[in-house]
Amino acid sequence: SSPPTREDSSTKTSDGERGLLLFLKRKSSKSGRTIEATCRQTSEGFVVLKGSQIETIDSDSIPASIKESRQKADIDDNGVLQSDMLFRSPSYAAAFVVGGHANGLRSWKTAEGRTLKDIEEKTLSELEILNSKEDLEVAPECIASHQQQILAENQESLMSWNVKDEDLFIVKDEIG
Repeated sequence: SSPPTREDSSTKTSDGERGLLLFLKRKSSKSGRTIEATCRQTSEGFVVLKGSQIETIDSDSIPASIKESRQKADIDDNGVLQSDMLFRSPSYAAAFVVGGHANGLRSWKTAEGRTLKDIEEKTLSELEILNSKEDLEVAPECIASHQQQILAENQESLMSWNVKDEDLFIVKDEIG
């Protein structure tokens, strides 16, 4: 089956878990093809979905672990991914799709065009506003209730993932 479309409003995975649906689309300078992939952010990480278009040509500087994942993956001759692939970070998922280095926080976007970076910054900003109680004349229990509501609404975009030493070269732009 094909991956969900941008119009697919469902955010439930096949096992019933909810997750943020993300899209990556870019014209490849290596193959000349348009690469279009769909990813779902879940509690386990970032799942590049079956049916996604994958760049078939690796860049010269592709990280060894990504190259190995691409070699083991079930990708047909047309560059179509035949089974879901799980990655621990958005940058690893994007690098897998494009065949080289990628900034996952900027590459993956919602159907509305918002990047993961935009979503994280908005969510953190909302939480910071709620935590500055000095300027608010609201009962603490109301603030806590509103914080819980924002967290519930944005839990899919507040995912955390482990960054290991081998991830640092991919995410270096994301941290400064």
